[in-house]
Amino acid sequence: MAKDPDFMFSDFGPPETSGVYGVYISSKKTDRKKLVYIGSSKNIKKRVLKPSHIYRRLFDRVKMFYVVVGYFETIDYKIHEEFLIKENKPFFNIRHNCVVL
Repeated sequence: MAKDPDFMFSDFGPPETSGVYGVYISSKKTDRKKLVYIGSSKNIKKRVLKPSHIYRRLFDRVKMFYVVVGYFETIDYKIHEEFLIKENKPFFNIRHNCVVL
């Protein structure tokens, strides 16, 4: 079983730096987080706030869960992203081209 990545969380959202991020859904009753997508970007904040991004689509449509973004800053974000996707197999990375929200 994969280990959940050690992402940082902030009430102010992700930083405007390069790194890897994870999109989680969290039950409002239990506050348990489930990793559903891993991505990377030169500017994490700019990427996840795009209206077409999976985070924004989930945030706008899913009402019974919280949608949160965890992140860590790194210049080697592509290498880390690939490793974390292989290790964790998040649902939306696996089904990326098949899911319509």
